[in-house]
Amino acid sequence: MLVHMPRPQSQSICPPLRCVAALLVLLADVAGAQPLAPASSASAPPADAAPLPSAAASASAANGNSTSYVIGLVLISAAEYPGSDRNSLKARPVAAYQWGRFRISTSRAGIGGDVAAEVAGPGATAELLRADRWRVGAGLRVDSGRRASSSLRLAGLPDIERTVRGRVYATHTWSRHWQAGAYLSHDLLGKQGGALAGLDLAYRQPFGARSEWSVGVGLQAADGLYMRTYFGITDEQSARTGIAAYRPGAGLRSAAVGVNMSTGLDSHWVAFASASVSTLLGPAAASPLSAKATAPSVSVGLLYRCCK
Repeated sequence: MLVHMPRPQSQSICPPLRCVAALLVLLADVAGAQPLAPASSASAPPADAAPLPSAAASASAANGNSTSYVIGLVLISAAEYPGSDRNSLKARPVAAYQWGRFRISTSRAGIGGDVAAEVAGPGATAELLRADRWRVGAGLRVDSGRRASSSLRLAGLPDIERTVRGRVYATHTWSRHWQAGAYLSHDLLGKQGGALAGLDLAYRQPFGARSEWSVGVGLQAADGLYMRTYFGITDEQSARTGIAAYRPGAGLRSAAVGVNMSTGLDSHWVAFASASVSTLLGPAAASPLSAKATAPSVSVGLLYRCCK
């Protein structure tokens, strides 16, 4: 994600080379590891509950199946970018494929309130450790950055170019209802993407024979490099656009709360809906690009899931 601004002197949350080395070591360990044991019954959902769309692949793996997949379509109403006062409506494909400990998914395949899928993130991920109620993993994904043409408010600003982000994550399951997770994500190509860290907590509850609802909260923080790339305005950009110059530092980025519901139409088809409200915090909220700090998001969709 390359923007034309001076490289900051402050350190990011995780130096890129150290993150790359750590990720390679972890993935190398996975290559020689033994297959993971099935998940404990304490963390498994009730037998009569339809798993959440995002949990379909992991549930299959826990039951001993070698592969599973999810495909579908989701309709999303959300802000044009974090801080925008304008909403956009988009239709996006959803897909996820899991083979044992390894998973490949799109950016919306974590729909449904499953913390394990949310903190693992999209892209290619590997679950490296499964011990009692703990899960630890690592992954890689392509971050598409941001195009200035996506919003009138960004006119005159440079595009934030795509990059590859590395992520390490961990989840803890207290019961079949409560789950928490944490993650750290870093730009591995040095394209001014910086680092993001997050915490998530969710409560899940089945109702009826095939349905489930969940509620979750999340908190994100970012280093100064990420904040300057996404929320900063250089003197040069200020002169060109008329937007006040702004150089944020590290701090909290956002907080969110959401409600999700899914229902199995049959053994393969799942309908789902989710609604959330997120608000920018700290340096992100103070940015002149943040015309509206708090924004709602609504998603509805239909998925087809299958296991082999």
